[in-house]
Amino acid sequence: MPEKPKSRIEEITKKLYSTSFKDRPVFETLKEREYEVSDTWTPPEGSGPQGNTQMEPRHNRILKKILILSFSFFVVALSIAGVYFFKGSNLLSANNVDISVEGPVSLAGGDTLTMGIIITNNNDAAIEFADLLIEYPEGSYASTESKEALPRIKKSLGKINAHETVHETATAVLFGESNTEKNIQITLEFRLEGSNATLEKKKEYRIGITSSPIDVAIDILKEANSGQEVEVAVHLKSNSSTPLKGLVFSIDYPFGFRFKSADPKPQYDNKMWVLGDLAPSAERVVKIKGVLEGQDEEEKIFRVYAGTQSERDARALGITYNSVSKSIFIKKPFLALDMVIDNDTGNEHISSSGKIVRADVLWENNLPTKIIDGQIQVKLRGDIINRYSIAVGNGGFYRSLDDTIVWDSKSGNEALAVIEPGEKGSASFSFSFQPLVSKDGRQAFANPEVTIEVTARGRRVSDTNVPEEINTVAVKKIKVESSLNLASRSVYFAGPLKNTGPLPPKVNQETTYTIIWTITNSSNDISSAVVRTTLPTYVKWLGVVSPDSENVTYNEIGGEVVWNAGAIPAGTGINRAAREVAFQVSFLPSISQINQTPFLTSEIAISGNDNFTHTTLRDTKRALSIKLSTDSIFLENQGIVVQ
Repeated sequence: MPEKPKSRIEEITKKLYSTSFKDRPVFETLKEREYEVSDTWTPPEGSGPQGNTQMEPRHNRILKKILILSFSFFVVALSIAGVYFFKGSNLLSANNVDISVEGPVSLAGGDTLTMGIIITNNNDAAIEFADLLIEYPEGSYASTESKEALPRIKKSLGKINAHETVHETATAVLFGESNTEKNIQITLEFRLEGSNATLEKKKEYRIGITSSPIDVAIDILKEANSGQEVEVAVHLKSNSSTPLKGLVFSIDYPFGFRFKSADPKPQYDNKMWVLGDLAPSAERVVKIKGVLEGQDEEEKIFRVYAGTQSERDARALGITYNSVSKSIFIKKPFLALDMVIDNDTGNEHISSSGKIVRADVLWENNLPTKIIDGQIQVKLRGDIINRYSIAVGNGGFYRSLDDTIVWDSKSGNEALAVIEPGEKGSASFSFSFQPLVSKDGRQAFANPEVTIEVTARGRRVSDTNVPEEINTVAVKKIKVESSLNLASRSVYFAGPLKNTGPLPPKVNQETTYTIIWTITNSSNDISSAVVRTTLPTYVKWLGVVSPDSENVTYNEIGGEVVWNAGAIPAGTGINRAAREVAFQVSFLPSISQINQTPFLTSEIAISGNDNFTHTTLRDTKRALSIKLSTDSIFLENQGIVVQ
């Protein structure tokens, strides 16, 4: 098979690696030449700006023109920029739209904010489709009557001509905590004339809340023993000039607090109350009782928040008007001391004037060593106490000279001579109150209360065998409720209204009667007094009221008559005129009532808030009939229906 021809590269490679390969010398001869170079340069003849007779290359001429044009453009641009910088611009821009707000720098929470919004178009052309948007902060309402938060407000302004100023006014009611700041975002959205692009200009208006529409205070002991029942009184008072709608408050309890009861009762989780509307200057008090436990010297903090209910969660606050906190410290005295008044362990007890009060004093030795020569003293303060009624048990003695009750081994209580570690003991006493109205019919007391101060003393032997004095004090208060009374009577001949119809009443013939209600009040101011009764179906409301200034209403559905008497000052009916109202009804007997004495009203009830004890007082009177026992001219046989 003939051999395949080799390529040129293969032939050269074969020769290169052949043992017979010999390189060939290459000689290059360079001839040396000498040149004379002058120290100066003389342009060739015919060259230079004067004598250049040759044409300049074309690309050089183009480059030179570009450089000249660039430099000229830079100078012109710099000049224009200077003019715009120093003299302003007439370009159409959102920056040429100014928004300013005129309004107060601060206001009280719950007051109405009025803002003046001034919009100026400084452009040389009009702006179109202008919309003013106002975004209010949380806690903003359209009015004091509104229960819904104020949404984002949008108002169409349309076209604003060049250099035109537009004035707008916006109002809102702002709520918030004291010493906080609210931000209101104001935005103008618009289009420039001849453009479809939407531009906006924003302005933020800040206003301070100087005070809350409601004052919140917590009344609680500064110190308490671990395991002791404590009372937390929350006071809420309106600062607003208009009614606060839908008021709620919640409380955060410290760790170690065990809820027992509250007046009024909470609506949610034993820590949230829905109080409803609160009138200007009105006050509500919520009393919470519970047991507090903790270590010696431990601080316990109660936090209260007042505001409106959240629309999303009924168990949470939506807007917080105010919040406060109060601390109580856990103490573990050497000789623990407490007092129970009528089974009430709270710091403040409410009682009525006709009741006998029983108080039990409790003590306990918390030391690991015994206490000797123990003594319990009770100091009574309060003019309303009937000193002659004080009775002392458990070997105690009442010292009338300084109104002090004493228990010790000398007075007959041997248990106090030596109190062993962990030992407990008790002693009791009782007393009653004097009448709130004196025998001559005068007001005897105003806001009566009793202060009971209990002191426990004893001695313990220290590590150095030196006796140390032990002293523990506890204070309780008793507030006495006012006596709110209602007198009711039905009359025909007496009273301010003239009655008509037969007496005794006859079947199918109408006879009118006058109902008279009289309110008296002894020692404490009463607010929100209301009297209620219901008329039977056979009794007709005539709508005649005397005096006509009194707020007496009738509801045809249910037949309820309501007298909103309002405030009843202390001493009403005692050292000042009684509060009285009269209204007229008619009675149309039927044959089924012959020889009977029908009722003109149902049971009559009065209620009112005692402003001193913060309790609700009630009194109930029997139903009134056609037997007019308080009318001096009325005869006995005129109280029965006849044919």
